[in-house]
Amino acid sequence: EYVCQDIDYVENILKILPFVNFIFGNSSEYNVFMATLDSKLKTFPDVLRNLCSLMTSKDTESTEIVDTTNLIAVVTDGCKPVRCYSLGEKLQTMTVQVPRVPQERIKDTIGAGDSFIAGFMFSFLRGDSVKESVKTAVRTSGQMIQQVGVTLPQKIQDMPVIGKESMDNYSSNTKTSFNFISSKESVKVNI
Repeated sequence: EYVCQDIDYVENILKILPFVNFIFGNSSEYNVFMATLDSKLKTFPDVLRNLCSLMTSKDTESTEIVDTTNLIAVVTDGCKPVRCYSLGEKLQTMTVQVPRVPQERIKDTIGAGDSFIAGFMFSFLRGDSVKESVKTAVRTSGQMIQQVGVTLPQKIQDMPVIGKESMDNYSSNTKTSFNFISSKESVKVNI
């Protein structure tokens, strides 16, 4: 969250904000980011003003966020529910419960946020809804914190989002292309 105090970082995020569909962070990162905006910038973008009002409001929640062409903020908070905010013309809030992992099973939380985003993007890009993508993200990060280090699970059945048949068809010698598509931009990444 310390980077969210850096005005250069905050200004760079503001520059790319019109080109993204999803922003991810934990609640303290969002709070520090908003405090930095409030204290160091003269202008406060409407989309972030809407996010602030949604984060503090107790309005009715949606069961699903359908319109993914608008900016969606995904906010994690440990074992508390994940909150999603759609910041388009129609403001929406959605919450997804997080199953508690018993403390004795938590081995390492490094990489939990990155694995959450990876699980979300994997699920969303294969066509799942925002809610299902968050559930996949929760399972992915929940699995990650139960092992030491940021590594893939050793057994396929431990992988929460990829079935065995998908792994059997994957070859480490195959060059893979991923197309990241948003409503604003398309980027192709070769791996």
